[in-house]
Amino acid sequence: MGADVPSMTASAFNLSQEILPAYPSNLVLTYVLLESKVNARERGWPTYSIWIKKGAAPPERLAAVGKEGEYPTQFILSPDHQYIAINLEKKLQLLNVRTKELRTVFATDTGIIGLAFSSDSSHVWVSDNSTPATHFLIHSVDVASGKDTLAAKGDNKIIGGDFWFKQVRADGIIFYDVLTYSETGPDGGYFDLRTQEVHEDHAVYGLSEDGKVGLGDAVESIPGHCSEFGPYTVPMIVRVVEPVTGEVLGTIGRHNEAMHLVAFSPDGTQVLFGTNTNVDCVYTKLTFYLQTIQSDSFPVLVSDPNVVLEQWNKPRFTNANDPTNTDTIAVHNIVLGTWPSKTARPILQVSGSVPNGTGTLVLAIGGYYLE
Repeated sequence: MGADVPSMTASAFNLSQEILPAYPSNLVLTYVLLESKVNARERGWPTYSIWIKKGAAPPERLAAVGKEGEYPTQFILSPDHQYIAINLEKKLQLLNVRTKELRTVFATDTGIIGLAFSSDSSHVWVSDNSTPATHFLIHSVDVASGKDTLAAKGDNKIIGGDFWFKQVRADGIIFYDVLTYSETGPDGGYFDLRTQEVHEDHAVYGLSEDGKVGLGDAVESIPGHCSEFGPYTVPMIVRVVEPVTGEVLGTIGRHNEAMHLVAFSPDGTQVLFGTNTNVDCVYTKLTFYLQTIQSDSFPVLVSDPNVVLEQWNKPRFTNANDPTNTDTIAVHNIVLGTWPSKTARPILQVSGSVPNGTGTLVLAIGGYYLE
């Protein structure tokens, strides 16, 4: 067993105060900080502290998770903001944000890979990391009681490899992204709990809150250069679609401007998106537009995207530049990207730079505005 890295609780608290300044009193952010790490069994096992910051109040520490044998890989805030689901690879824990109660509600020998809350926050959907991936199991765990219900089996269905959940619709459609790259297999799709069938979906760059509207393929795109994994393109104008049927509902975007961040209104009728003309990798230097989803609509310049996000009660964007790095929180010139992602990258950007020298990694969980 390796030696412990010295505790960084104090520096983590100080950093959280530095990077999360006095936001409006109704803005709430939840996030995690790396506190320590133990090297054992040829692996580093981190311990993360979970924090909440409400407006100008000091950050409040809610809990600490992670130790040897329990590696935190996902942190997800429930839609009603009452719980944080924590994936410890072979164990699922739920943290009550109000009471700070931390309890284990699911465990498996094969490992947890997919995790998502239901739209009403009453259940957590979990997929087992079974081998081979076509033998996956999908469970529904009741948040209140912890009751585990097996909802679906892979039964050799072609799903393309290990996958994680993007979203669960109220009608039993589970959208997923494949974590294992394949030149021939799909990058993602959806699982229909009613028919137990797997299909490819039509949403490429993001989904609305209810999963009934998505951004489809690009009508116009521009070459990008922010990835080390080879050439790719950044969308400029994209189709808006019903992600299951593929019905085209309209287009959004601007000619000759690369689209980086997008956010749907709660009712799925409008899209807020950020663009630039240089295709750079800094999301804090963007021009924002608001566009209604209909065939003859035009984007309207937005001077302060935070005003729109506050009205929508969702300080969150999807990264259109890299759809696999989803749920990018962008508020008041600070961009916090959720984790994990398919690619390793800095996930904290403050005016285009990443703090270093502290040894503390900052991961966003979720954000919302108080009524």
